[in-house]
Amino acid sequence: TDLTASKKFKDATARASIISQNLDSEGGLRDILKSGDDAKKLEQESRAAMTPDMLKAQAERLAADYAADNQNLDVTKKLADTYEQLDEHETALSFYEWAYHLSEKDPSLEKKVSALKEKVGRAKVAELRAFIETNPEHPEIDKYQAQLSEMKAMQMAGLIAESEARVDKNPTDNELRYELGSRLFEADRFRDAIKHLQMAKRSPSLRIKVMNMLGQCMSEMNMNDLAAAQYEEAINELKGMDDTKKLLLYNLGLLYDKMERKADSIEALKQIYAVDYEYRDVAERVESSY
Repeated sequence: TDLTASKKFKDATARASIISQNLDSEGGLRDILKSGDDAKKLEQESRAAMTPDMLKAQAERLAADYAADNQNLDVTKKLADTYEQLDEHETALSFYEWAYHLSEKDPSLEKKVSALKEKVGRAKVAELRAFIETNPEHPEIDKYQAQLSEMKAMQMAGLIAESEARVDKNPTDNELRYELGSRLFEADRFRDAIKHLQMAKRSPSLRIKVMNMLGQCMSEMNMNDLAAAQYEEAINELKGMDDTKKLLLYNLGLLYDKMERKADSIEALKQIYAVDYEYRDVAERVESSY
């Protein structure tokens, strides 16, 4: 279960294989690696091309294999993946949970189980919310609204507790820190979220997302100058105008407006207006300023 030891074991095994088979000769290792990359690409393309009927047939075949041997980790993982592709998330979750048990707690499967639990929970909340919205005159609407509030609170509490347990086990994992920080943010626990988001900011791949969320946390706590600094730092690190930069500029524009820095607010929104007229209510805000 030691991830560092596991990685070094794999590295050592690969080196031993290279030496024993003389694969580090000119072209040898590179050809094998290229072949491996091609095989992986073909597998991904094959999965993407499968129709629902093909996936159902695959699920039936794998289910037969699973019935014959439910201790087979590879079959269990493939069955879980197939049900996930079929969008049968609750069934997929049950098989991923069993695969996680069989793998003796593989961290990648732990993340998959966590992600699917969240997806399944959110789907149930969305289903109940949709029922309430389409049946506002239902005689028991108050009961359903209370159920919705309770369901959301319980789901979020469970997600936060799960994230906290994973962070306790892997305190240096920035992705887990971001996951916990974002869940605390969603629960309006902005002060608690900041600590974990600041640690997640160390990750180059998470920095921009983290700074956007930190800006929102600080804005909610009326620490507007600190929030603006987060948005500005993130914007300066982005060169092109993509959806992420538009969102940051939009959040910064609204924050400047909140701070009564009207000119700065419009200047931020103008940058979006120049490339995307239809982005949210940017056109209305910019044109009304003239």
